[in-house]
Amino acid sequence: MNMYKRALSASLLSGLLFVASCNSLTPLIESAKNGQSTIEPSPLELHGDSVSFVASVTVPENVLKPKIMYELQVYYDTETTDPMLLGTMEYDGDQLAENPSPTVEKYFGFIYEDQYKEGQVQFKGKAYKKKKPEKFKESEFYTLDELGKGVITTSQLVQAPYVANYVPHGYDNSEKYVPQNMDFYFLQGRSNLRYSEKRGDMGKQLDAYVKENLPTRRVNITGMHSPEGPTDVNSKLANERAAVVEEFYKSLGEKYDYEGTMDSIEFVQKPVVEDWTAFKDAVSATDRLSDAQKSEVMDVVNGSGDFVSKELKLQTLSFYRTLLREIYPPLRAGKAEVLQIKDEPTDAEIMVMSQQAANGEEVDGLNSKMVAYAASMSPDLQEKEKMYQAAIKMDDSYSAYNNLGATYMEMAIQAGSASDKESFVEKAISNFKLSLQKQQSTEAKVNLASAQLLTGDVEGAKSSLSGASGSGELGQTISALKGYFAITTADYSTAISELERAGNDPMSIYNKALAILLKDSKELSDDFSKAKSAFGEAISADSKNAYAFYGAAIAAARMGNSSDVTSNLKKAIELNSDLQERAVKDLEFMSVQDAVTAATR
Repeated sequence: MNMYKRALSASLLSGLLFVASCNSLTPLIESAKNGQSTIEPSPLELHGDSVSFVASVTVPENVLKPKIMYELQVYYDTETTDPMLLGTMEYDGDQLAENPSPTVEKYFGFIYEDQYKEGQVQFKGKAYKKKKPEKFKESEFYTLDELGKGVITTSQLVQAPYVANYVPHGYDNSEKYVPQNMDFYFLQGRSNLRYSEKRGDMGKQLDAYVKENLPTRRVNITGMHSPEGPTDVNSKLANERAAVVEEFYKSLGEKYDYEGTMDSIEFVQKPVVEDWTAFKDAVSATDRLSDAQKSEVMDVVNGSGDFVSKELKLQTLSFYRTLLREIYPPLRAGKAEVLQIKDEPTDAEIMVMSQQAANGEEVDGLNSKMVAYAASMSPDLQEKEKMYQAAIKMDDSYSAYNNLGATYMEMAIQAGSASDKESFVEKAISNFKLSLQKQQSTEAKVNLASAQLLTGDVEGAKSSLSGASGSGELGQTISALKGYFAITTADYSTAISELERAGNDPMSIYNKALAILLKDSKELSDDFSKAKSAFGEAISADSKNAYAFYGAAIAAARMGNSSDVTSNLKKAIELNSDLQERAVKDLEFMSVQDAVTAATR
């Protein structure tokens, strides 16, 4: 039978002592040796902050007598503490008619402290006459062989996910454009660009623009026509008008000997054929038509029929001449949208400017978003620190405080000494709280929870994370933290569910494997194949994680596979020598001690 669910025979000899005057009951003590006792799990196990187990004791027939009460007081005792009373199991001698061989099964538990790791469940027997409960006899403390000896603390192998989440810097480093719009108009049915247009305001504006040779990415040219004429004519006009405007633009480039510049510009022609959008906008905007007349026009345009039939209907309107004179001419156009590249500093220039600001210099043209952007590009944590401090001076924003705190978190995680780690964490917590005072953000809540975990303040971390939600990497971080918290409270099903949403982070994969193992253990399962597979995934995700190999060794021990215990423990100890001492004392391996010896010698 599996060592974690075994049932051992144990003597109740010293557990059932009776009143001294009841000499005739003395033989019952010997007959009580046949009583059956179990403790599950055995060894005891830590889940959450407590240890719980079920004790079951069956008394053989003809041992208990009427009018007598029997008690088994259950204790947990260590070499360094006084016996701790956990509860009492009672047997009523008057109930023998119904059950001559009674079994009492009862849950017991206690809040765990490290001093309880090495100890054992003990019992003390007590018997008395019901009429005289004040007169009783007690036995000495006794144990049931190896049952309930020591506490397995595998749940303490959970790893806290310390993270540093930065609020997006908010700086858009993509190429930006300043649009320049120039419209050229054509006569009805014509696509040649008149001299008056070339020398008019728009022509002069385009000439000046090309002459200045401003950096240009693209020119969008829209060729249009008024709602008149057959489809093939309209299509030809729209295309030709767009092409003519492009040709005019390029001719100016030739004029100033900028043919090379023209080659770098993307020209995009967008002929608009038989589209009523511009026409309807013009009708709605004009003051030359009454509301009633506008309504008549819209009824035609929005009604049934093709483009040509609608055009013919418009010609029947009494005020058609107004349309022809006021609305149509602006539609006979070639519209050029020139996308001038906005002059902004390069990434390298932003970095230099931000470094100057970090050193206390005043820098023109620099803002806090640009500084945050530079900080995000810098791999140097000390430089990040100074840049975010400079950003705080600029706008005192929640994001700058959060990101400064995140920088201190990274410093704390990498710190070589406990004092440095403590100092950086304190600075991180201070900045996260300042950030939350400025504005509530998920990043700061998650960061504060993570920083509090670094200090050991689990309850504070839970409180900080309460109500936080997010998507993407931030959402995965939240799930990783929630999964960790669920393991610390022995809610393993929730832990597994949350950690499955935590992405491919190696630590979360490891914690999920641990949660699977602990869930099976808490449920007294005999099948640890899922845990074995899960620790295999954790090792694949991070082959340098000593605890993943140690967990795999535990799963192997649960499955009775000594060779896997040895190989995994060897690798775990190779990666983390501190695990050797733990393995030698770990009750997880009490049934495979030879495998542990082979791994640690």
